Amino acid sequence: MWMEVGVPGNRPPGWLSQGRYAFKAYRQAPITWVCRGLCSPDPYWRQYARSRWGYLPADLTASNGGRTTLWFDAQALGEVNQLRGLIPALRERFPDWRVVISTEDPSAYQAAQELGVDGVFDNPWDLTGAARRTLARLRPDALIVVEHPKNPVRLREARRQGIRTLLISAFFTPGWERMPFMQRPLGLDIFRSIDRIAAKSASDQDGMVACGADPDRIDLVGDLKFDLREIRSRAARAEAVREAAGVPAGRPLLVAGSCHLNEIPWIVSGWKSAQARGSRFQLVLVPRWIESAEQIAETLRGLGVQPFLRSQPPAGSLPETGVLIVDRYGEQVAWYALSEAVFLGGSALPAHAEWRGLCHSPVEALSFGKPVFIGPNRSVRGNLCDDLIQIWPALDVPDSEALARGLQAWREAPQRAEAVRDRIRVLVEREGGVTERYLDWLDRQIVPIKAGNRS
Repeated sequence: MWMEVGVPGNRPPGWLSQGRYAFKAYRQAPITWVCRGLCSPDPYWRQYARSRWGYLPADLTASNGGRTTLWFDAQALGEVNQLRGLIPALRERFPDWRVVISTEDPSAYQAAQELGVDGVFDNPWDLTGAARRTLARLRPDALIVVEHPKNPVRLREARRQGIRTLLISAFFTPGWERMPFMQRPLGLDIFRSIDRIAAKSASDQDGMVACGADPDRIDLVGDLKFDLREIRSRAARAEAVREAAGVPAGRPLLVAGSCHLNEIPWIVSGWKSAQARGSRFQLVLVPRWIESAEQIAETLRGLGVQPFLRSQPPAGSLPETGVLIVDRYGEQVAWYALSEAVFLGGSALPAHAEWRGLCHSPVEALSFGKPVFIGPNRSVRGNLCDDLIQIWPALDVPDSEALARGLQAWREAPQRAEAVRDRIRVLVEREGGVTERYLDWLDRQIVPIKAGNRS
């Protein structure tokens, strides 16, 4: 069971985990170079093959002209989205700084290009040679990891070269150390290679300290996902998105955000039960990975439900009994803005699932004052979820029938619903000003670089 792997006494030695990782990288190298680097007609994949081994695009290896260079490691779309408010503010306050971003998938790469930075490239393998080549070509003053520290070799090599290593919007609530992808980083004592950490919350600080981080190197700065201006700006096209999908105006929507394939039956069961109780919600599924959209559609057919893909909208209006699958990146926030209620993806994963307990962040939905229903598996989002459930206990749904009852109660008591929305807004707004706090924090971290002081 994966939950046992994360126990320190059961964790594989770091050298063994790194050996397995290196074997995977070298095993894939011929396929990557031939199928993508040489034969792919897509320039993105041709450069991807080179960047993975530290051979960066020419425009990134040119002289930086003495400018302070910041390398943001934002692996997936969620991490890139946390930079949407920070990067423009950073460029405005420090216009002479050079900013580059690395990512690990095409959707994140495309989103990073929209931020107006000096360059975007694909993350190199976390191997000594690839890390050294990347650092030599990029010559950053600081390597700044967003949210999750997963590349211990890269951080170690950067620190050895006198490059300041930072972790921002750090998420590491207790229980996170048990996730499979954290075994190699923790086995290689990743926190020893990070100069300074800006944590989302005290719970995240406690989780990192329990795994070896120095508490004197951690500051409580906040969660970059609470950049409300940036979140709400992404919802500006919400009505256009709704119309394009064929969803009639005024129809109440239940949006399951960042949902996983193997929790679809649980969600659909609750939705069907709510329908039977008279709560006429339209179900909208936003997959965690859009590559799973076709599998989700097949699962829905097996459950007797007609699926509709966002990329293939119906000729007329979407039937109320149909389920919309959003197979486009970048629209989740728009659907949250349009929703009547939200179900938190990842919180209904089966007990045997590898990612059990890894429910996703409710911040984006909460920023619009939406009620977020939370399934039984939320071990790594405890504090914020607990705060939300204290506002209205019916948001805690241990089974699909509880979800149906909660949806019915929400629709039947408009005055209570408005009171809940008001309390949710208070919960969200207490985290305001996070972007400005991070600008000040980064300024304090970069000053020692220019002074030749890493402390």
